[in-house]
Amino acid sequence: QAGLGRPADRWTVPGRNWHESQLDEKRLPTRTELDALGLPGPVLLRRGSHLAVLNSRAAALLGEPADAPLTDDARIAEALAMAGAPTARERREDLAAVLHRLAARGLTSIREAGVDGAELERFRDLRDQGRLPLRCDLLWRVAEGSAPGSAREQIAAMPVLGDDSRLRLTGVKAFVDGRIADAAIDGAGPEAFRLTPDGLGRIVAEALRRRAGIACHAVGDRAVRLVLDAYERALSAGLARDPGRLVIEHALDCAPRTIRRLAASGVGVSAHPGIVYEFADDVRRCWGAARAARAAPVRDLVAAGVRVAAGSDGDVPPSDPLRVIWFMVTRQGRAGGLIGADQAVPRDVAFNLYTRCAAGLLGFGTRRGVLEPGADADLVAFAADPLSCPVDDLPGLEIMLTLVGGRPVHDPAGLMEEAGSG
Repeated sequence: QAGLGRPADRWTVPGRNWHESQLDEKRLPTRTELDALGLPGPVLLRRGSHLAVLNSRAAALLGEPADAPLTDDARIAEALAMAGAPTARERREDLAAVLHRLAARGLTSIREAGVDGAELERFRDLRDQGRLPLRCDLLWRVAEGSAPGSAREQIAAMPVLGDDSRLRLTGVKAFVDGRIADAAIDGAGPEAFRLTPDGLGRIVAEALRRRAGIACHAVGDRAVRLVLDAYERALSAGLARDPGRLVIEHALDCAPRTIRRLAASGVGVSAHPGIVYEFADDVRRCWGAARAARAAPVRDLVAAGVRVAAGSDGDVPPSDPLRVIWFMVTRQGRAGGLIGADQAVPRDVAFNLYTRCAAGLLGFGTRRGVLEPGADADLVAFAADPLSCPVDDLPGLEIMLTLVGGRPVHDPAGLMEEAGSG
């Protein structure tokens, strides 16, 4: 972990490649537990972009007396600024560790929804060193809250990577609303939007003029409708021929009429049901019973014929695909029991959303996500049949082998070595 072993006056800021669902306690550590580690300096343990816990020394430096997680983005940013940035090498090694951990859970491709120049460089470094285990499709992030002029400048600065089967920069990422607590749902004020309709339209047009795709973060139903408006204008203007290049990230709150519009438009949806699993209590509290019952409406999206794929949303909820697949089948939240039980889908549908549909969203529907002659040899071997084992075995199901392009990227038992020697 970055920071351990540094001088006593230095901060300890462990890497972001963990999640409390991976811990035995299934929760964040408390300040008392961090203090009990006996580390001499301030400690900040960060999960995702919006949550961190502190030890007493860090809390004192920030003037945070309460023994509670830190959820204010500005205060987290202040703490990180005080801690200082990890070195380029530390960040690169952390990325390598994350990618190998994903390979160990059966992932062969990722779609990283938002990088800047420095983050892109870390992916490039690993690729050039032959250490990029997965196929990585990246989106170029427009900073949240950017004015239209600044957004256009950021899009103009997006580099061109060329044709590379392991590393692609495929489009632009923009933020239309925020998190569950401040999503643009019906009844939320105008402050819920990060972009105006005009600003969003300009970003969409500029991305398409760069011959790139566009993906918009939209959690609430009002935000999804705003994005659909912009996408439909772009399609009518001939800025994009394939609506599949226009993607909505999350779409966690979608009314039936919005789902019908999504299906008719042909745009893609990158759904992240794991967010609802992880933050089920927040969904119930912030959205009420009716909206919670349709949160992450995977069943309705599939039934309507929406071009939808499933993923994790990175390190905010659990990134383990088997846990998210288990949630799609059972709709058991991490806390509070069932949430949106009517949106449960059969196991084969959940796996299809993570494989064939995900490949289609990336533009590789005939080459990836399928077991057919001529397809890319991106394969996973499980310790048991994931389609017939007891459903509650899915989250802990052992991954025996992960191949990317026919080469092992996770092979703890040396199965490929045995095959080669035989």
